[in-house]
Amino acid sequence: MSYWDLHEPSDGLYDFSLLDEQLAMITKAGASATLCVGMRQPRWPETHVPEWSLTITTDERRAAYMAYHQLVIERYKGYDCIQSWQLENEFWNKSFGLHNDFSRARLKEEFKMLRSLDPERPIIM
Repeated sequence: MSYWDLHEPSDGLYDFSLLDEQLAMITKAGASATLCVGMRQPRWPETHVPEWSLTITTDERRAAYMAYHQLVIERYKGYDCIQSWQLENEFWNKSFGLHNDFSRARLKEEFKMLRSLDPERPIIM
């Protein structure tokens, strides 16, 4: 999982050490993985938005998220152990989660960015 709140705990301060370690273990084992990207990912509270992002406007939060989304794809698209991407998790399930953003426009923007940055790898939705 590429949890935004875990990897950018402060605005502009990134820490990918845990995900790097997990992907290194997968690579060493000769295994493969599907890396989940998107604002909504498995595990409560589903959207994993950092606390600092809740103090800015919705438009600012979306822009900050899209910058993070691009950074994750660019960082990990060269990893051979990643066989596919999962874009969002149960995106339309409105029955649980916190800070949900069910914007079809954002989902399309995420998909377009992912496809343009890694045109060959499958995308699961």
